[in-house]
Amino acid sequence: MCLYVVGRDEGAPPLPELRRYLEDSGPARFKLPERLAEVPALPLTAVGKTDKVRLRQDIVPRLETAG
Repeated sequence: MCLYVVGRDEGAPPLPELRRYLEDSGPARFKLPERLAEVPALPLTAVGKTDKVRLRQDIVPRLETAG
């Protein structure tokens, strides 16, 4: 799973820090993100919802360059 975040001026927290925070919230470990992608803004659909299709398309080249 990849977690997309819109970072602040100081940038996004590191993935291990985010995972620890999420673990403390109680989800199962398999639901925790394995990757972190910092973006300037989340893509939106025409009605203003997060565009999950575009996020799925965005992850493909990121995985190719990481692998």
